[in-house]
Amino acid sequence: MNLAPTNPVGHPRAQEAEAIAKQSREDIDNALAVLRERVDQEFQRTERLDNKSRQAFAVAAGFFALTQAAAFGSFGESAVDSRERFWLLVAAVLAVAALVYTAIVLEQAERLRNEGAVGLERVLSWCVGSPKEKMLTAWLVLAHHDAALVRVESNNARARQAKAVKSAAGFTLALCGTELILALAVRM
Repeated sequence: MNLAPTNPVGHPRAQEAEAIAKQSREDIDNALAVLRERVDQEFQRTERLDNKSRQAFAVAAGFFALTQAAAFGSFGESAVDSRERFWLLVAAVLAVAALVYTAIVLEQAERLRNEGAVGLERVLSWCVGSPKEKMLTAWLVLAHHDAALVRVESNNARARQAKAVKSAAGFTLALCGTELILALAVRM
């Protein structure tokens, strides 16, 4: 998202910036304010998506811990025969594998993304390289527009990944539930 080189006059979007600069100052400021708000909304969406993923994992991990306590309590019962212990162990291994898979999906969802922002060097180059009035604000409008588009694309990817974490957590809950039922059944 390198919007402007050191000399923005020769930039491919220079005509676009000049068209923006011809607008009234109030219109440009309003556009910039709307774009800043949009970028802020996308940052808030990012946080909500990340929190949903973390919460899904936390629920799965908490239920996993509860299940393991019940399963290993059953495992130690003297009335539980070796065949039942084998199936309890198989169920525990599957639950561990599901939880590990959920953690891997969560880690992928939370990996850092390279999302450009309006860099200080670019702002400085626009100040130095723009002799025309309102060009700095015009470049800022273009830069915020591009930053918002990148953030929207990134959040769409995050939403897909949050859904994958939720699915993996649901699978983990199902396997843990099966293990819990098995553990309670062998105790009876």
